[in-house]
Amino acid sequence: MTTRIIKSDITDELIKPAIADTNDPTLAACDLYLGSLAAKYGKTLADIPATMPYDVKELAKIWICREICRNKSYAQGEAWRGQDTGDAWTQKLKQYNDEFITYEAKMTEKTLFGESQTQQVGVCRIGRS
Repeated sequence: MTTRIIKSDITDELIKPAIADTNDPTLAACDLYLGSLAAKYGKTLADIPATMPYDVKELAKIWICREICRNKSYAQGEAWRGQDTGDAWTQKLKQYNDEFITYEAKMTEKTLFGESQTQQVGVCRIGRS
């Protein structure tokens, strides 16, 4: 099964090596997430255009990065005194979570599915007295 987002779409240098390949379960789970987002409007994943609108693709990439960071973050702390306990995954998780909230708030039916092709163009009602 081909997923909407592929490994090469992810540009983060920390996260990209953590993605196994095109059949990584996180990529497939992203499609499930997009399908559940479409279901809010009574549609399916197939109704989202194959060439996803920019904001939708960004949301999907951010969702994947957030999920990978969530799965790898929160290490046990320092093993010996003086060790650097900075967790890059946790820092990235905070960043991607904030971005995710911003992009998810932008999702409307028009943003998710693109412009409706059935709308009439150039129709203007004229009132007569």
